[in-house]
Amino acid sequence: MNHFTGCWESNAMPEPVSVERSLARLVRYLAENGFSGYDPYDALNSRLLSACAARSKTLRIAFTQALKLSPVNLRPLLGVPKGINPKGLGLFLSGYLKLYGRGNDKKWLGPILGILPMLEQTRSKGYSGHCWGYHFDWQSRAGFTPKFTPTLVNTAFVAHAYLDAHALLGGQKYLDVALSAAEFILKDLNLYRDGGSACFSYTPFDHTRVYNATMLGSGLLSRLFALTGDERFLKPAMASARFVAERQRPDGSWPYADSSFQKWVDSHHTGFVLEALFDHIRYSGDTELMEPLKRGLDYYRRHFFLDDGHPMFYNDRRYPVDIHCPSQALVTFTRLHAVQDNRALSGKVAEWMISHLQDERGFFYYRLGKHYV
Repeated sequence: MNHFTGCWESNAMPEPVSVERSLARLVRYLAENGFSGYDPYDALNSRLLSACAARSKTLRIAFTQALKLSPVNLRPLLGVPKGINPKGLGLFLSGYLKLYGRGNDKKWLGPILGILPMLEQTRSKGYSGHCWGYHFDWQSRAGFTPKFTPTLVNTAFVAHAYLDAHALLGGQKYLDVALSAAEFILKDLNLYRDGGSACFSYTPFDHTRVYNATMLGSGLLSRLFALTGDERFLKPAMASARFVAERQRPDGSWPYADSSFQKWVDSHHTGFVLEALFDHIRYSGDTELMEPLKRGLDYYRRHFFLDDGHPMFYNDRRYPVDIHCPSQALVTFTRLHAVQDNRALSGKVAEWMISHLQDERGFFYYRLGKHYV
């Protein structure tokens, strides 16, 4: 891995003039709203809808999808309050830490130190270590997940944010939280074994095999191994990464999950896989997985972005555009600059996202369809 020395944390994405103004609007909006907002899947936080669908999986899915897809925000009318999403807090924390690390500007310490206690307050209790879920009940075809049920995805993102805090601010307490999150992953999640590879479940209460989720677990465990030298983290990280690599399709893509009804290929979950696979290789030294990473990144670049920066949610259609897609693209392309240079495309994606998805009030629209927002 010597030829990547100094390139792991690239700041290679160009910053068009509009980026700084966009960031200022967003930061102002977040401060004004205390990091609270609506979620596409929060319909069951309505007491009315939750009561109506109490015994019906079909109604829970219908209500969730109706509010998710409606071009009119019906949540205030139906009594869905704005909420604080623990995963969102973790991502905000990482973002503010990156801003602080860019120039040691102390103005970013305020939101950083404000988010940390909020993450402690919103963590899920009663598990082997620190972990986080969503602030709403969630019904999908795969099953029903009560609010604050911890998930591997949320926990990995938040734990990475704590490690970012440890790297920039120092302090054993931030590292301890991330180490605690590893205990949740290793002790509370179900593990599916297949020969020498293995897959972590999404939550402690299911046996689903979601590729981006288990890969995010690998990336976190590998980072902890690099920090501590504790081999207890390395073996499961290697097994989970192998599981994901073995299930990459010949064209370089990954479906969302192993089940028959979750075979779609989408942009941001592919971005999660690539980012986490990159972390795993970087921190574990498992360079045998470099080839799957390169093939996956090439597929991601060719199938989810048009030449003008237009990002696509699915690999086979122009719409819808989901805010996850361009935002994750900027993370993935910038983090993986040492593997493939996508600086020009990153600039186009950023400009497209700002001009098409950001409201003048600062927030970003969740989804852009062909005929409505």
